[in-house]
Amino acid sequence: MVIFGPDGRGYAPIVVDTLFAQEMRADALTRFLGHEFHHFYRNLLTPRLRPKCVDGADAEILWALNQLQAEGVADQVNVRTDLEAGGPLPNHLRAYLSWMGETPSRLERLQSLVLDASHAGSAPDDLRRAIREVLPRSGHPNGYYMARLVLEVLGKERLVAHVGNPIAFVRDYQEAARSRRGPRTEFVFSEQFEGYLKRLEALIDSCRDREEQR
Repeated sequence: MVIFGPDGRGYAPIVVDTLFAQEMRADALTRFLGHEFHHFYRNLLTPRLRPKCVDGADAEILWALNQLQAEGVADQVNVRTDLEAGGPLPNHLRAYLSWMGETPSRLERLQSLVLDASHAGSAPDDLRRAIREVLPRSGHPNGYYMARLVLEVLGKERLVAHVGNPIAFVRDYQEAARSRRGPRTEFVFSEQFEGYLKRLEALIDSCRDREEQR
């Protein structure tokens, strides 16, 4: 453990801020570590997401989709308990809830960015900045919304089955959004967006196959 800020990193190795960990209750620390261990083990399953021949706008879009799944599912481990505990929420969770409530409109904006980039082309740096504006906190709250919808409609088994595959995660969200019953209408990605996902998936698979043959 080191001192670097009130957070952790689920890479190799897992890093947790010492003071942050000391201030947490034992149950909260356990959930927090569960979040980071999810990242750690998921990363071991996802070398297919890092093919060297995916670059430019495609790489930025893949980053966004990967963040939505990685953080959205990991937040089910710890943030979900915090949000459902009742009582007053700290400022950072109030902001989280606000961003989460904006998920349908933010996904629509993300779709526009993706389709514009795929049709007209976008400078990767400009697209990167635009995506980070649309998905605050690197996708945590909006990914949580998507993962929770999949969990509620399709079940935990679906989330587990597609861990490490963000394109499948988006398709699971699509299925859940179309199936959702209730007063709230969920955002559903367009056929054009689904077509882009197919092209991106084919590009990833082609890159992976070529790299494995080297």
